[in-house]
Amino acid sequence: MMFKNVDTKRKYIIGALAIVLAGGCKSSYEKLKESPDSLIKYEKAVEYFNKGRELVKNKKGGSFNYFQRSHDLYESLLTPYKGTSKAEDVSYGLAYSTYYLGTDLLEARFLFKNLADEFPTGKYAEEARFMAAKCLYEESPSSYSLDQANTYKALEAIQLFVELYPNSSRIEDCNKMIDRLRGKLESKSFQNAKLYLTIGDYKSAIIAFKNSLRDYPDTKYREEIEFLIIKSNYLYAKNSIEIKQEERYNNTVDAYASFTETFPESKFAKDAKEIVENSNKELAIIQKHNQSAQAVSQLNHQ
Repeated sequence: MMFKNVDTKRKYIIGALAIVLAGGCKSSYEKLKESPDSLIKYEKAVEYFNKGRELVKNKKGGSFNYFQRSHDLYESLLTPYKGTSKAEDVSYGLAYSTYYLGTDLLEARFLFKNLADEFPTGKYAEEARFMAAKCLYEESPSSYSLDQANTYKALEAIQLFVELYPNSSRIEDCNKMIDRLRGKLESKSFQNAKLYLTIGDYKSAIIAFKNSLRDYPDTKYREEIEFLIIKSNYLYAKNSIEIKQEERYNNTVDAYASFTETFPESKFAKDAKEIVENSNKELAIIQKHNQSAQAVSQLNHQ
C-alpha cells in the first residue's frame, strides 16, 4: 500500500493499532461469554448468581450486574445442557436470575412455570410453581383503581398451588397474598358500586352493592354498604314514576330494618333514620292518595 505523505501513514498506523488494542481489551466476562467451555460458563453462572443472591439477602445494592451476567450465561447453557443432569439447575438459575433482575416478571413467571412443567417431579417443582404464582402476585397493580386482570390470574395461580401442595411450608405466605389480592378486588367492587350511586344510576347501585356483599361477605365495608343500599333504594324510589314509588319506598324501609338489626350502634344511624322517616312520610302520602282515589272510584260506581 502506498501513502501520499507521512501524516496519512501515521494516521493509518494509529487506526490499525486502535483496532488491534480494542480487540485485545475484551473483559474476562466477554471472553467467557464467547467461550465454548460450557462447564466454565456454568460454574461462573453459579458464582455470579450466588453473589447476587447474597447481596439481596443482606439488603445491599449492586446485585443487578451479577444477575444480568448469571442470566446471560444460564441462557447460553439451555441448549448445551438440555437433557443432561444439569438441565434442571440451569433452568432454575435462569428463572431466578430473571426474577431478581425485576425487569420482566411475566417472563420470570413463564420460566418458573416452564421449569415446573418440564420437571414435574424434580427438586424445584414446588418452589417453581410457588414463584410462578408470586410473579403474578407482584405484577398485580398496587392500586385497586387500575385494571385487575393480573390480580385475578394471581389468585387463580395461588389457589391452584394451595390445592397442589396443601401441606407446603409456603401456605401461610399464600394466604397472606390471597388476602391482599382479595382486598384490592373488594375495594374495587365497593368503589364501582359507589360510582353508580354518584352518577345517579340507583338501580345499578343497589345491584352492585348487593353483589359486593355476596362476593365479599366479610368485607370491611359491610356497614357502609348496607347504609348505602338504604340510601340508593330511597333515591331510586324518589326518582321513580308514581306507580313504582310505593314498592321502592317499602324496599327502603325493609333495608333499614335489616341494617339496624345488624348495626344497632352504627355511625350511619342518624342518616339512616332520617332516610327511613322520609320514606315513611312518602308512604303515608301515597297511601292517603290511594285511599282518596279508591273513595272517588267507589262514588263513581254508585
